[in-house]
Amino acid sequence: LRKDFGERLQHTVDGFERRLQNSQDGFERRLQHTVDGFDRRLQHTQDGFERQLADLRKDLDVLAAAREHSGSASGASEKVGDVVLLNVGGVPYCTSRSTLAKYRDSMLGAMFSGQFSLSTDGNGRIFIDRDGDLFAP
Repeated sequence: LRKDFGERLQHTVDGFERRLQNSQDGFERRLQHTVDGFDRRLQHTQDGFERQLADLRKDLDVLAAAREHSGSASGASEKVGDVVLLNVGGVPYCTSRSTLAKYRDSMLGAMFSGQFSLSTDGNGRIFIDRDGDLFAP
């Protein structure tokens, strides 16, 4: 009787151990899936920050070039405050408001004459929804 009881007890303990192991394995799989999801989201966020940083560095370069240009042009009527940063189809540009408003009958002339409210992107550049490469001189 004692042997039979010991075998049944061992069988019960073995069953509990198997269920515990299965439960632990399932928990570890779910935990790993959650960690992988966090890793993907973190990488996506980091990539976004790196793109924004690259955009900001481009903007800084454009501003530095604009300041250099306006400071080096003798007798130039344009001031740094006249500098306009554009985002044309994702391509950054830097020019002056007077250049954009030069031809008053053109769309750009109208846009920069104050007749229209202008949309800006996340970096404060005036957004123009056109092909940026075709906009280049």
